[in-house]
Amino acid sequence: MKKKYITLSLIAGLSLFLGQTALTNSSGAPGGHSGSPASNGNTCARAGCHNGPAPNTQLVTISNDIPASGFSENTNYTITISADDLVGTTPVIAFQASVESSAGHEGTLTISDPSTTRKVGDYVTHTFSGISASAGQNTWSFDWNSGNAPDQTTIYTAVNFANGNGGTSGDVI
Repeated sequence: MKKKYITLSLIAGLSLFLGQTALTNSSGAPGGHSGSPASNGNTCARAGCHNGPAPNTQLVTISNDIPASGFSENTNYTITISADDLVGTTPVIAFQASVESSAGHEGTLTISDPSTTRKVGDYVTHTFSGISASAGQNTWSFDWNSGNAPDQTTIYTAVNFANGNGGTSGDVI
């Protein structure tokens, strides 16, 4: 069984439920906003949905149970996205993620906790229940079956640290 390696890519910014016009996104960002090549680099910041100050204290971590020696074909792995504002004040934090190679989306994404995450096409995003931060922190997990993904497949994620003011400005994008 051939071992392959995966890379991680963090993009700050994503869609969320702020304001009347964005209300439909409280149940997850529309697909194509993970900042990945298949998203054309789009996040909801780049698409003009949210704006605000530049990130300065926020930390986003992607962890997984893929061995250091690399992933194996057609094997299930758990991917966890953790977001921390490092000051404990952000009330709402949301995300979107995808797993891709230069050829496009790779493997199969499966939701392990439908109360906090859901699929939108080949992307995983938050649910309405999955946006509430606790002390400025939020975490989501999902499963990925590698299928026949090539070496150097990348996990992309975009995260929005939202101020919860009911508008689309003031969010850390």
